[in-house]
Amino acid sequence: MAMELEIQTMARDLHSGLFGGIGLNAGEVLSNLLAKMKDENGRVTIPGFYDRVIPLTEREKAEMDKLPYNEAAVAKSLGMPALPGEAGYTAVEKKSCRPTLDINGMWCGFTGEGSKTVIPARAHAKLSSRLVPGQEPEKIFACFEKFIRENLPDGVRSSVSYGFGAMPVLVDMGDPNLERAAKAIREGFGREAAYIRSGGTIHIVSEVKNSLKIPSLLILGWGRPENGSHSPNECFYIDDFRSAVRSLCVLFRALARENE
Repeated sequence: MAMELEIQTMARDLHSGLFGGIGLNAGEVLSNLLAKMKDENGRVTIPGFYDRVIPLTEREKAEMDKLPYNEAAVAKSLGMPALPGEAGYTAVEKKSCRPTLDINGMWCGFTGEGSKTVIPARAHAKLSSRLVPGQEPEKIFACFEKFIRENLPDGVRSSVSYGFGAMPVLVDMGDPNLERAAKAIREGFGREAAYIRSGGTIHIVSEVKNSLKIPSLLILGWGRPENGSHSPNECFYIDDFRSAVRSLCVLFRALARENE
């Protein structure tokens, strides 16, 4: 679920020399509001946010624990001292099966080259929340709207717009196509498949599953942290591409034989 937030604290931007100390800074108000949305343990504080989250099964936890995920190495490759996130969960669980809240962008006042000593009257933020099975975009958006209304200072105006939303999809681990895919991974990559959830947003998957009642399966574990997804230097290793193609060929041949 994605949304955009705008707040307005005054009629216009003010000169900080003349009105500093009495002007209600929109950037400050927005920053305080966003900071309230998470606690010190990385947990989202918005009431109702976690109400319908479907917890992991013991089998899912065991499968995720099998993944040789080196948190220190991943953090180093991303230029961080350590991996942050919601306390009480492993890195694999935090990045795949727990709902998230992210600030995608913020702006207010003067952002050009040089200085302009203003107190901004308007501030904006783009937010997104990766949803998990049990959550619905419209209901989560309503929780955000209510939280914003109840936490804005008196007299501050706000505008909250809904960007887009997609229903989460959970694949049944008993689906026979899952084993076919795992076999294809074994032949293509020479390794056992890891049964994990993924945080990727591909809207058509939920549409296919919910509208057409067709089981949907995504095989997404072909990238590496250093691929830089959604960044200016996004890349994909040739060897990984070749292994992925081999895996798909194995899977398509199996499906073709079954349908002959």
